[in-house]
Amino acid sequence: MTLREVAEPSPLPHELLVRVETFASNSGDLAALPGAPVGSIPGWDGAGLVLEAAADDGAGPHVGDRVVFLGLGARGWAQRRAVPHAATAAAPSDAAWEHLATLPVPAPARP
Repeated sequence: MTLREVAEPSPLPHELLVRVETFASNSGDLAALPGAPVGSIPGWDGAGLVLEAAADDGAGPHVGDRVVFLGLGARGWAQRRAVPHAATAAAPSDAAWEHLATLPVPAPARP
């Protein structure tokens, strides 16, 4: 893995643009790393601030809203991410970013 500049994401009509404040690595992220194509950006779960609302129907979070997100399309370990509005949830203003990022992380199965 390397730290590098990447192009800004271009949200699809059903996606919002989020400034990622924090992310949480999970077992799926880590398991996918060895087979990830060179240049890919990992990361599923995180929390951030909406920079651009979804254009399709006005549904979902609005500019300035705090959200948690889950998205299997990766790019969560970047500064900005396009996220389907259906994969976000409103986040309370008094919750710490580092706590919010762990909410979408799936718990391991117990025997």
